[in-house]
Amino acid sequence: MRGVHAAGQRELLGFWIGDSESEATWRTVGQDLKARGLHGVDLVVSDHHAGLVRALQREFQGVRWQRCQTHFSRNVLDVCPKRFHDVFFII
Repeated sequence: MRGVHAAGQRELLGFWIGDSESEATWRTVGQDLKARGLHGVDLVVSDHHAGLVRALQREFQGVRWQRCQTHFSRNVLDVCPKRFHDVFFII
């Protein structure tokens, strides 16, 4: 997981191994980050794991969440017939 400072510098926040993408797993990550001093989280950009979104709401009240546009595009292409892939990227 990476974070970005106010000045735009990226920083590795941590690396965790979990057995699922459940809310409980993500809450553990959030609790670990807070215990190590993470605060002032304004925005989280991620893929759309329901467990992650729920954990963010519980661990970082008021944080804004945005779906990663790269993952969103890949998800659309997964269900879009291949003959339309070129058209999709022109838009």
